[in-house]
Amino acid sequence: LTVAARRAITFLEQQPEVDADRLGFAGYSMGGMITALTAIDPRLKAVVPFVGGTGFKDIDFPGGIEGSSLRPQLRSPELYRNTIDASSSWPLVRCPVCFISSSNDFHAAFDRIYQSLALLPHNDWRVSTNLHANHGPGPEQWVLLNLWFDQHLKGIDQHIPPTPPSAFQVSDSQATFTV
Repeated sequence: LTVAARRAITFLEQQPEVDADRLGFAGYSMGGMITALTAIDPRLKAVVPFVGGTGFKDIDFPGGIEGSSLRPQLRSPELYRNTIDASSSWPLVRCPVCFISSSNDFHAAFDRIYQSLALLPHNDWRVSTNLHANHGPGPEQWVLLNLWFDQHLKGIDQHIPPTPPSAFQVSDSQATFTV
């Protein structure tokens, strides 16, 4: 599928109405995984994996949920990790990345998003999640998709607000989370 995606990029860049210097890529669910694996293409100037595209699928979900990974189905976890898992691609991605997901998503677990972003060789990334939803963006994420591409492909400064600082504290057996 990533070979087909890269062929589509080649086709697009050859079209007279397409500016080959302003190509972006986004995909939803399995398309998010294809986005992650295609994002290594230097012709792409920005990518947005939607509820997919994280790596580390061979590791059980955080919290010790035994059997939640692909591990039982893999004949060679190391070969999978080094070729098909998105964690093999993220260190090679040079363009800006905006992960769009849902906080309760089964395909792009929240912790795996940040593990994947930690592999990027740059800090030009954002994450937006639809709270308390599973495998689907909300209206805010659709807006961010357009703002992200406008900013990175059209050069329009969208003033995408920074993620607000947050703090988590525990004192006297009381937890406080502040944004």
